[in-house]
Amino acid sequence: MLKLKETDYDITEVKFMRCKRTFYFGGDASLECTWTVRLPLCIGGKYGYMCLLPGETPMLLGRPIMESLGLVLDCRSRMIKLDDMPWQHAVAGAHREYLISSLNEFDSSMCQFPPALKLVVPADGGVSGELMDFATFNKEVKLFDSRDNPRE
Repeated sequence: MLKLKETDYDITEVKFMRCKRTFYFGGDASLECTWTVRLPLCIGGKYGYMCLLPGETPMLLGRPIMESLGLVLDCRSRMIKLDDMPWQHAVAGAHREYLISSLNEFDSSMCQFPPALKLVVPADGGVSGELMDFATFNKEVKLFDSRDNPRE
């Protein structure tokens, strides 16, 4: 949220959605998701939305999303590129994972145009597709109580 605030994005426009999706990870771990938050992103100069899931796992880009972005990764040279953009040095995290900024070139004025990217994984079922604001979402999920202020 802090990065969105830095771009002058109206964070009251952040929307939530019910979902029903099971995600599987290595070591037979799984996560049953019942809600997601829709956030703006800008990758390779393309504006769109992504749906972020709750959980302890860092945000990951799965193979279908990497394919839709035209992501090319040269692990030997530690270089990365998106579509026809030039090669650039890949940024690695603390555990040598590759990092991509989801808001690097974002400008809140991009929101006036239709999104070029919709990075959404289809649900297993039970999705209404109805977007709700934070107050509606929190009334249902009760994630924050009145003493919390998630908007700061």
